Amino acid sequence: MAAGPPPHSQTSLQAGPRASLPRRSPLGPPGTPPRSLRHIRTKHQCSALRFCPFPQETGSRVALATSQHFGIVGNGELLIVDVNALGVSPVASFDTLEGIFDCAWSEQTPFLVVIGGGGGACKLYDIRAQDGRPLREYRAHSDDISSVDWNLVTGNEFLSSSWDGCIGVWDPMRSVSPIQYIRAHSTLAYAAVWSPVSPRVLASVGGEGSLKVWDLNEPSRPAMDIAAHDNEVLTVDWNKYDPSLLITGSVDRLLRVWDIRSPHQPMITLHGHKFGVRKVKFSPHRDSVVVSAGYDMTTLVWDLAHSAPLLQAFDHHSEFV
Repeated sequence: MAAGPPPHSQTSLQAGPRASLPRRSPLGPPGTPPRSLRHIRTKHQCSALRFCPFPQETGSRVALATSQHFGIVGNGELLIVDVNALGVSPVASFDTLEGIFDCAWSEQTPFLVVIGGGGGACKLYDIRAQDGRPLREYRAHSDDISSVDWNLVTGNEFLSSSWDGCIGVWDPMRSVSPIQYIRAHSTLAYAAVWSPVSPRVLASVGGEGSLKVWDLNEPSRPAMDIAAHDNEVLTVDWNKYDPSLLITGSVDRLLRVWDIRSPHQPMITLHGHKFGVRKVKFSPHRDSVVVSAGYDMTTLVWDLAHSAPLLQAFDHHSEFV
């Protein structure tokens, strides 16, 4: 990675706004309810939710990955729904013999969704199919799939991370074998995501507490290996407006923002969850807004440009989010 400015000083929840993250209007004071709240009850516990990147006349189309008994044992279901002002309307559903832990929409067509879950296989579904079967299955991992992510830049690849510590890169229309396969982590690989601007760059996090950045042109070793947390790192995401910034969430209950130009210490550390952070995402609409979900059954909305970053806390769920 190219050299950058001097290391940032670490900032905690009480810190003031940073010049590198412009101030945005808050979404509302903590505790403000959303303007509308839609509910759908799935037959299994929901593991992941992804909005379709293509506009729909019927509203927002959403893919839900679900698993019975939280994925410990049992079946799964991929559920496709439309969400609009009238409510939630089911579009399609696909049952699986194993729990589903993540899903991702194709960046080339609004009809394809890839899933990953128990058994170590990724499966590609056409949501228009009537027989309930996947178009293709992709096998290389020796343990459960923890995450899948579609390449936003090339549009024709997805990646998978697995509890076997490996990352697979797949061209789903060309082969059912990975085009690249990386032994990324010494323990479980919990999540991997593509860079939003660089087609051969991705980031991964794992059970040894590390955040790694990979250049697939030189996959034999990570381009960057950061000791991100003192405990397992469960989730990671890139900033969609500044590709130098990533955010991680950990079992240690912390969220940390990293500038990979100066990764010696976190740029910002956020305190708010009472238990481990399960998912974190930068907003695709505002460069400083982050949403995190945790095992404390809460969803927190943050604005990194504010001195008091926590904007809203939602506790509508009765199980971990």
